[in-house]
Amino acid sequence: MATVRQCEVENCGQKYYAKGFCQRHYDAVRNHGRHDAGSSRRHPKMGDDAVSVVVHVLKTAKRNGECLEATSGKKPDGYCRVRVAGKKRYAHRLVYETLVEPVTAHRVVRHKCDNPACVAIDHLESGTVQENVDDMVQRGRKPCGESVSQLKEWQIVWARAAHAAGVSIADIARKLKCSRTNAHGIVYRKSWKHVTDSVEVVANDTEDAA
Repeated sequence: MATVRQCEVENCGQKYYAKGFCQRHYDAVRNHGRHDAGSSRRHPKMGDDAVSVVVHVLKTAKRNGECLEATSGKKPDGYCRVRVAGKKRYAHRLVYETLVEPVTAHRVVRHKCDNPACVAIDHLESGTVQENVDDMVQRGRKPCGESVSQLKEWQIVWARAAHAAGVSIADIARKLKCSRTNAHGIVYRKSWKHVTDSVEVVANDTEDAA
């Protein structure tokens, strides 16, 4: 009876696919250069397409002081979004995940420089949604218009980010001390429409392309 060839990674035991690896470890090596990378990623396999997009983003980026600002797909909120494998991706997150390390679900790639268009590797770091919101508050990145409500605009940003990351409307309403109806209007942008999302969120990172 023929022996079924297995992945060469220690303790894997999965069926051989190519280059000595099972399909999961082969994809990790192809996408990230090492077999132990990408196991916690929730994004679709990006492959060479992601590398090509990152090369384009970096080649077309422009230097602004110490920042390197992406110019592709720039939106009114300052962030740049690009398409990879039919999905819209935040340019800075794509650069970080392709060149540094994968980022687990419900985490974000934060800007140390507070410049949403920046894709300089040394200006980016992984963190939680709450850490990103805390940074925004501590560094004074709060838009105008807070006097029209008991809520602060950074709380609106937090609510939308939290909902995108899986927090329920009921829990958001409890945290903000408002009704579920108001919380629903906030997260679905029926109210506070003037507030732009200055926090990058994992759940919004893989929007279906139009």
